[in-house]
Amino acid sequence: MPEEVSITSSKVIYATPETGVMVVSELSNGSACAVLLTGENKEVAVYIFFPNGYDGSLDLKPITENAVG
Repeated sequence: MPEEVSITSSKVIYATPETGVMVVSELSNGSACAVLLTGENKEVAVYIFFPNGYDGSLDLKPITENAVG
């Protein structure tokens, strides 16, 4: 992350022992990033950049009555 950019807010999207912890951070320049932290040392396994800010695509959605499955 560039030095002039800072994290303005963060939220945990989900956390499970099997997959790790997914955190989304809003950045001071209007963009956002998501990281999946795994293992004991919380290593970054996945990094997703949202240049125009977080779009909610990783949020868990409730099942609707139209769901198939």
